[in-house]
Amino acid sequence: MILAAAACGGSSKKPATTVAPEKTVEADKPPVVEPEPEPEPPPPPQEWKASAALAPIKGQKVKAVTIEFAQTEGQATSATSEAIAGLKVGTYHLVVHAGGDCGKKAAGAGAIWADAAALTLTVERGVAPAVAMAETELQLAGEQSIVGKTLVLHADKRGKPAAAMACGVIAGADADADADADADGDGD
Repeated sequence: MILAAAACGGSSKKPATTVAPEKTVEADKPPVVEPEPEPEPPPPPQEWKASAALAPIKGQKVKAVTIEFAQTEGQATSATSEAIAGLKVGTYHLVVHAGGDCGKKAAGAGAIWADAAALTLTVERGVAPAVAMAETELQLAGEQSIVGKTLVLHADKRGKPAAAMACGVIAGADADADADADADGDGD
């Protein structure tokens, strides 16, 4: 057996070495600072609406009328209506009651709800007043909400509510939309 070894032609070349590129220091330039993003604006305040369609109690001459309520978050509630026809000269009270139904002669309205102040109306010389209260203490949302309670128009007796004249349940403005969604199977 013959082994032959071939010698590589030895060259005197040295292996190539790579030189790392020089790092440059830019001491004269300040570091780049990205601007902070603009804060998002706060969400708009919530708004609530409700109404009570007051129907006259049997034997009363007052005409049916709807009282509209509106409230913007953080502000007082406003109450408005068209003129309430059929009232004689005198003082009347719109009072929130704790019950959720008028019933016969407003008996289903329950007791006067202590958490809500009454709105007082005054009829002078047969002019039917409209409700135009820019600010009331009534709430349309939260634990003190009047939605689902009843609103009763009372005659006045010595500065206090007396006989009931008209009554209506206070309904939130979106109650019909929620009921429609539930009927369609789209609601909760």
